[in-house]
Amino acid sequence: MNKLVVVDLGTFCDYRLMDDALRELQQQYDIVYVTDEKRKLPADAIAYRFKTPTSVTGTSNNAAADIDLNVMDADSNVILWGVIHPMTAYEAYTWISAMRAHVEAAVRDHGAVGIILHYAATMMLWNLAEDLLKRLQIFVIYHAPGLVNKSTPWVFDPVLKSADFTLYESGKRYEDRCMKSWYAYYDKLRVSVTTSVTSQHLRGKLGGNVHHIMCWDQAVARPLEPAFKALRVHQAGALYNERYAAKRWYGGGGGGGGGGQPKWIRAWLAGAPTVLVSFGSYSVTSNIQRILPLMLGTLEECGVRVLYHATSDEAAAAVKDTAHRRVIKGWLPYEWAVPKCAAVLFTGSVCLQSVCIYNKTPMIFVPLLAEQFFWARNYEAMTGTPFVHYQSADHRIVANLLRAWLVERTSPMTTAYLRECGKSMRLNDGSKRVGEIVRSFVAPMK
Repeated sequence: MNKLVVVDLGTFCDYRLMDDALRELQQQYDIVYVTDEKRKLPADAIAYRFKTPTSVTGTSNNAAADIDLNVMDADSNVILWGVIHPMTAYEAYTWISAMRAHVEAAVRDHGAVGIILHYAATMMLWNLAEDLLKRLQIFVIYHAPGLVNKSTPWVFDPVLKSADFTLYESGKRYEDRCMKSWYAYYDKLRVSVTTSVTSQHLRGKLGGNVHHIMCWDQAVARPLEPAFKALRVHQAGALYNERYAAKRWYGGGGGGGGGGQPKWIRAWLAGAPTVLVSFGSYSVTSNIQRILPLMLGTLEECGVRVLYHATSDEAAAAVKDTAHRRVIKGWLPYEWAVPKCAAVLFTGSVCLQSVCIYNKTPMIFVPLLAEQFFWARNYEAMTGTPFVHYQSADHRIVANLLRAWLVERTSPMTTAYLRECGKSMRLNDGSKRVGEIVRSFVAPMK
């Protein structure tokens, strides 16, 4: 079979989404991975491994959640930032260089006919050999708006965290703000201080045989207006597999340890309304640890039950069981738990968000990364539900959490939005659509 090189990076959620994106393609293509050394793959998988620095992932125990870094601000200078942060700059340069070398080796060694990029690896369009980019079909998988457009800023721009920013505003001023963000981002990819990126240059890198595949349901967010009409943009739909709901339980079940489903959890979820609280790998970051007691206490004072999902020993040690709270440690199949909960409190990961939307379960966002702030602001625009900003004063955190839980969770606006999105997700299988798009441009068999 023909080979596809897949550049796969990110978190556990990103890996699961890429698995879903490849679900239809794996039957007709051999997949060659360029991925992090910690990525779990089948024993017989072909993989070229790199090491992602923790300064990029932001999930180390001491991380402050500001992994957007000052360099990501539209007004920052990438050269000056590198001088001030030499070790971080060196780590990022080494990481990108290793990724580029692995991609070129994978294409050369296996005669690949196409490349699939996670959208966080878009810098490969500026780093790979020019003849390779012209010769192969390139497919970029987006889990959020990561392509230059007039509707949103660059999805990792810290402006999304700013108190004075409102998503989806209209008018030239807002459009100019978005475009400034995108051009600053692409200038950083070029690492140029003598010339600025031009529209012609962007069309050359992002157009041609590059395909931009948007992998969220069309009903979830407002339509985006691409900056250039010539770009090949495809709306595939959400990457979601309802079969995950049947996935077996394993690992420590919490509440006494041992494998399998905890005996207490069904009865607990069948009681008073329960909020699932899950921050995944960000549970131990300082920003979450600072406000977590405040949020848990606020919910419990409302008489709400809390199911706190701890993905590590350290996260579990930070939260104790109470009369209104139970801690579950280890694996928790969200597809099983979410439909049994009255709401979900989380950072805004796309994986858990998709489960909530599919099951029409209200969400309360506590975003940390700029990308998560985009989804939090999108949900606020669609439902009126405020999000919890980790940089807010305590009284504002409490007020927004109470409003999200007591008022907006059951509002007609929220109910209608979740109903429409859930219906659309059931009608549009993003994994099948990704397969159709790739096969329409790359022959599956030699």
